[in-house]
Amino acid sequence: MGLIGRTVRVMLHASEVVVYDGGKEVARHELLIAKGQARLEVDHYLEAPVRKPGAVPGATAP
Repeated sequence: MGLIGRTVRVMLHASEVVVYDGGKEVARHELLIAKGQARLEVDHYLEAPVRKPGAVPGATAP
């Protein structure tokens, strides 16, 4: 996605958070309410082993 260092707009709704880059929606996630809740979005980490094969133990690049 390449949004590191960019300014994005974040809209907080009652049950979700939505992120926009310019006018384009780039992310939409369920809002976690309880203290200490976490959710792992695997899609966010799929690019790391390709760009940096040693970033994830045991990962290899094609």
